[in-house]
Amino acid sequence: MQAIESLSDLIIIPLSLSPTDIRSSAETAELIHALPKTRLLFNTVNTRTRAFKGKGSIAKAIGLEPLKNHLGNRVAYSYALVEGWGALKRKSIEELTQFAEEIG
Repeated sequence: MQAIESLSDLIIIPLSLSPTDIRSSAETAELIHALPKTRLLFNTVNTRTRAFKGKGSIAKAIGLEPLKNHLGNRVAYSYALVEGWGALKRKSIEELTQFAEEIG
């Protein structure tokens, strides 16, 4: 694990808010818990759900600090894989830019 940390400025564990993903992210977090540069990224989230509103307690239960920004569940991201950056709408671009700025 020290080799991973020495090669990384930041370790990001993407986490959707499904029970299966929460469980597997918790298992991953246990493996790298001692690494201070590890953060959770709430990914493909629906901000109107109870799970999203409780994301702080989920992060606390996993034992890792979440990033301030998250990535929503946007169809545009799938299209961007094929069509490029131009397929993204303003809100998607803003979301990705905020995430990129946070991780530096």
